[in-house]
Amino acid sequence: MPQIDIAHLVANRYISLTQRKFVFVIACSKKKLDGGGLASQMSDLSFSNILNPCREELLRKYINAGNAPLDWKRCMPAYDRYRGIIYSAEVREKLINNPENVLIVSALFGLIKPHDLIPYYDLSMTKNLEGTRVNKFWRNEIENCHKCILNEALLTIKNQRPDILFVHLLPVDYQDAFCGFLKNSDSNRAHTHGNYIPYIMDPPNYLSYDTRGWWKKNYLSLHLM
Repeated sequence: MPQIDIAHLVANRYISLTQRKFVFVIACSKKKLDGGGLASQMSDLSFSNILNPCREELLRKYINAGNAPLDWKRCMPAYDRYRGIIYSAEVREKLINNPENVLIVSALFGLIKPHDLIPYYDLSMTKNLEGTRVNKFWRNEIENCHKCILNEALLTIKNQRPDILFVHLLPVDYQDAFCGFLKNSDSNRAHTHGNYIPYIMDPPNYLSYDTRGWWKKNYLSLHLM
């Protein structure tokens, strides 16, 4: 049996990772800045060719639940709209300067980019609309939406940028919008325990970071270049 050169394997692994570019997948924020002075429309959002049928269907359910129609004349960039802990001034500055290195998972719009112009809205992945939780809407095949549509959007990016790896900082409710995340049934908390989404990695210490916004903010501040 040939002897395994551990140092050689570690060196190859390091070289492989350093040659990769990382794209961080983060959740939107419940806390949002109101207002906005820029006009846009849903068709201008990223991944419109893939996600717009689902976006339109979910928006219909959102309005039917008694929410006001979106005001597309009062938009602002997603990096400015969201104001939770993870969207600190330091991180927002990095989002402005590195828009291609971050993807945002929005309960209403699915996958968007930091510079996408979005109106104010109030929706979470755990909200029930017409009897269906929003994250299950995105994950399952419902009406004219494709099964695992957010996975399809990720794979589209991967096909365009073969050298990237995705690193997710998603809480469990947002993981549930994708197909492929496995839950650790031995724990009372719904930690991820690995996943089948191609080319996506868990961050370090992922078993304990789920509700720690400050941890995520510091992680992005350190690693988002």
